[in-house]
Amino acid sequence: MRRRSAPWSLGWHREHGTRKDPQLSSSFTVEAGYARGVYTLGVVGELDQATVPDLRARIGEAIGTGDGSILIDLSRCDFIDSTGISLLVEAQRKIDGLERRRLVVCCPGAEVRRLLDLTGVGTLLGVFAGRDEALDEVAAA
Repeated sequence: MRRRSAPWSLGWHREHGTRKDPQLSSSFTVEAGYARGVYTLGVVGELDQATVPDLRARIGEAIGTGDGSILIDLSRCDFIDSTGISLLVEAQRKIDGLERRRLVVCCPGAEVRRLLDLTGVGTLLGVFAGRDEALDEVAAA
């Protein structure tokens, strides 16, 4: 008798089409730029164990510039797992010790926002519904 995979296993997700194996993930990019003196990072795709190193490197570059706050735009982030959430917390801790710099997150979709709120990370980071609202907040800092 064949044993069914647990719902959280990759096999189950492939079979039911709800989540892909990290090696089969859709394309992932981080779009960097500046808006109103704020370093912006737009996450496109799924932020998971396979893609966190890419965003970690871009956050490191942003912190390394030595000036301005950082906005992480999740408007095109389709999915976030615990490694992605951990990275956001790690980034917040790194920037907390820097004078006159902040890290904020904007535009998460309903599922991503739900996870941020359930874990308490949404409160820690300062999550804004809109990009302009987030930029207003950090540009004033």
